[in-house]
Amino acid sequence: MRNMIRSYFKTAWRNIIKHKVQSAINILSLSLGITCYLLISLWLSDEQGKDNFHEQQSKLYTTYITSTADGKKEATYASPFRGNGTEVTLLLEDAKEQIPEIEHLSFYIAAYELPWGHLETFQLGEKKVKLAGSRASKDFFKMFSFPLIEGGAETALDNLYGVAISRKMAEIFFGSPREAMGKSLRYENKYNFIVTAVFENIPKESSLQFDYVFNWDAQKRLLEWASNNIFTYVQFKKDTNIKQAEKKLSLLLDTKLEKRIGIQTKLGLQRFGDQYLFNHFVEGEPTGGRIEYIRLFKGAAIFILLLACINFMNLATARSVKRAKEVGLRKVVGSNRTSLIGQFFGESILCCALATILSAILLLILLPTFNGLTGKEMDYPFFQLSFWIEIISLVLITGIIAGMYPALYLSSLKPIQIVKGINCSGKKAILFRKTTTIFQFSLSSLLIIATVVISNQVSFIKNNNLGYDRENLLYVRIEGELSKFDKY
Repeated sequence: MRNMIRSYFKTAWRNIIKHKVQSAINILSLSLGITCYLLISLWLSDEQGKDNFHEQQSKLYTTYITSTADGKKEATYASPFRGNGTEVTLLLEDAKEQIPEIEHLSFYIAAYELPWGHLETFQLGEKKVKLAGSRASKDFFKMFSFPLIEGGAETALDNLYGVAISRKMAEIFFGSPREAMGKSLRYENKYNFIVTAVFENIPKESSLQFDYVFNWDAQKRLLEWASNNIFTYVQFKKDTNIKQAEKKLSLLLDTKLEKRIGIQTKLGLQRFGDQYLFNHFVEGEPTGGRIEYIRLFKGAAIFILLLACINFMNLATARSVKRAKEVGLRKVVGSNRTSLIGQFFGESILCCALATILSAILLLILLPTFNGLTGKEMDYPFFQLSFWIEIISLVLITGIIAGMYPALYLSSLKPIQIVKGINCSGKKAILFRKTTTIFQFSLSSLLIIATVVISNQVSFIKNNNLGYDRENLLYVRIEGELSKFDKY
C-alpha cells in the first residue's frame, strides 16, 4: 500500500515537472484562493474566539432590558437606575441578596475603555500618561479570568480609594508589579488612588479592554453622565435554571420600576460569551450584530475556495485530451480504473499541497497588511496545532474536490476509443465543463459586483458633502477645571 501511494505521488510529480506552465498556472491560481480562504479564516477565528478563555464562562450572563410600547419592542444593555442629581442608584444592586441562584454580580462601565471611551490622565511626579479603563463592582475579578499578579480577587476592588492596574501600567509608573502595590497615583489631577492589585495585561481575545479598574461605589456620582454604558454581569451558581432565574430578576426589577401607562418592561439574560457577536437587538432579542459579518465572510471564504477548485477542475479537464493517450496506454498494460483514479487524485492532492505551501508564504507576507486593514492584532498561526490540522484537512478536502471530476472522467476513457482517435470528450463532459464555467463566472461576477457596491458605498460616505469642510475641522477635548479657563 505504501509503495502504491509513493508511486502515485512520484508519477504526479513527474507530470507536474513535465507540464511546467500548466502546473504553475494551476498551483498559482489555487494558492491565491487558498490564501484568501486562510486570511478570512484567521479573521473568523479571532472574532469567534472572543471571551472564550474565562473559566466560569458557562455561568456568566449579561442582563438586558426590553420595553414594549404600542406593539414595538426596544431593548438595551443599559442597567436601569434612579438618580437624585448627585448620586445614582442602580435598581439591581440588591439582586445578589434577593435571588439565591446568583453567586456573584458586578456592574461595569464601558464608557472609559477603548475603542469607544476617552483616555484618562494618571500622574506620578512629573510623569503623566493617558490610559483607558473601567469601573466595576467588588465581585468583578471573582467572575472573570483576568489573572492577578499582586493582590487578591477578594480585596482588589474593596477599597473606595483603590485602583487595580495592569502589568503595563505598573511597569510604566513603578517599574514592576511588586513595586506598585500600596503606592499612590494622581488621577485627572483631582484625586489620589492607592494601587490595591495588579492584573496581567488584558489579552486581545477579551472584548473588555482596560488598563485600570476603579471601585464601583467610589464613582457613583459620575455615573449618571454615562448611564447608557452601565452593564450588569451575573454569575449564577452551578446547575441554576436560567429561565427561572431570569423570571425572578424580572419580577425584582418590576417591583422597583416606576409604572408607566402602556409600557411593559422585561429583563432578559444573554450568555456573556455571546454578547460580542450577538449585540444587536431585533424585536427585543439579541439575535443580530457582528454574527452577520461572520456569516457573510464565512460564505465568501467558501465561495472563493470553491471558485479556486472549479478553476482547477476546468484546467485539468481541458488537458484531458492530451492525457487521453497516457490513460489508454496504462489501461492496455494492465492498469485498472481504481489505480488510475488514485494516480489522478494523488496529482491533485500534490498540486494542492504545493499551492498550500505557497499560500503559507503569502500569508506570512500579507498578514501584517491584513491586520492593518481589519484593525486586528492576529498572530502568525504556524505554532498552533489547530492551524496544521486545518491545513492538512484543507489539502485533502480541496485536493479531492478539485481532482474528483478529472480523475473520474479520465479513468472512464476506453482504450479502443483512444487508439482509434475517436473524440473522447463526450456530451456529458462538455456539458459539465460548460456548467462549471458558467457557475464559476456567475460566482466571480457576484463577488466583483458586491465588492464594487461596498467600495462605492464607502467612497460615498467619505466624499459626500456634509455641509462642512472635514479636512479643516479639528476636535479638541478640553481637560481640567472649567473655572481655570477664560470666558468666551
